[in-house]
Amino acid sequence: MAAEWSPELSSDVVLKDKRSIDELYITALAIKDGLLYAISKAHNIMIVIDPKQKSIIDVYGLPSILTNIRAMTFILVVGYDNAKHTVYCFKF
Repeated sequence: MAAEWSPELSSDVVLKDKRSIDELYITALAIKDGLLYAISKAHNIMIVIDPKQKSIIDVYGLPSILTNIRAMTFILVVGYDNAKHTVYCFKF
């Protein structure tokens, strides 16, 4: 069975500057331990989505050096800037 839904913000999660989840342009997505990790290129953040709760449970600001994010595995993010691909590694 398939379903389409839009996640809601958990009660303890607030987006910066009163942003809306409708503004988030997702350019990369990874899954780990049942959670979805999505990158918003437009706002340079990573959101954590619990698909069972259908909610955003956490938001992380990303370093400004990360630009033009195009792909991600759980701990690797690939960006493209100044005509070159760059790989960044995150540790949580």
